[in-house]
Amino acid sequence: MDGVHPTHNVQSTYGWIKKGVRKEIPTNGGRSRLNLSRALDMIAYKLIIQSDKTLNADLTISFFRRIEEAYPDKSRVHAFCDNAKYHKNQLVEE
Repeated sequence: MDGVHPTHNVQSTYGWIKKGVRKEIPTNGGRSRLNLSRALDMIAYKLIIQSDKTLNADLTISFFRRIEEAYPDKSRVHAFCDNAKYHKNQLVEE
């Protein structure tokens, strides 16, 4: 299980523009950030993804509930989390 935060923006690394010619490069209005919680079933290669405006302990708990709903016949699900604060929160650990 992991939370990722890709940033959406154009990043020009190089281009071919004649010397003395001005060229506009269209971009979006700013930095749009996605906040995704995701989990991968390593046996069935099933991916569970949840997109939220932010990532915090409450949303992590709701994501765990979503995982539980995806596997109603399982009594135990093993999750490996990184050291993000919202994963180490006391509410999440309970």
